[in-house]
Amino acid sequence: MTVTEFATLKLLSPCTWDSPGIQVFFQTLAVQQAEWSGYPLRFFEDVSDTSTIYLITGWKSVPAHYEWIASEQNKTLLERSKGMIEVVGLEHAELDSEVANEAYVVWKQWEAQEGENYEAEGVGRVLDAKFGDLKVLEEVKGLVSSLGTCVEKEAAVGANEEKRFKVMHRLALS
Repeated sequence: MTVTEFATLKLLSPCTWDSPGIQVFFQTLAVQQAEWSGYPLRFFEDVSDTSTIYLITGWKSVPAHYEWIASEQNKTLLERSKGMIEVVGLEHAELDSEVANEAYVVWKQWEAQEGENYEAEGVGRVLDAKFGDLKVLEEVKGLVSSLGTCVEKEAAVGANEEKRFKVMHRLALS
């Protein structure tokens, strides 16, 4: 199974997803990183904060991703993003990145239970709820413990009634 990258990015004011510079940057990133990794990139915005962008993609392994991070090609892209984007977080999970193919994605981060920590064996929990059309994936070993997809916003938001999940809307590049 592939490793899925979940990158959390923040658009810096006055940039928005529709800003020409942002579109050019993300188009370039999508092409260059996909050529390197062999996996398509998908971009989502947080439905409660449209300046928060999530990048979801696959990698053969975590070391393969870190190879990309250390590459001159990636460093050049990061330099181009200055003043437009801030990298807020990066996580990996043993999930199939191809599942993030619907209009809305709902994901839950792992929450430590008593006696557990990030280094513990068996880290990861299966989401223990039913969401109608929402598909919940198998147990994982990363910090992201579940990923589901929804076609309609109402289903995604309904899955998040307790505000325990991140709800994301898929973005398209112009």
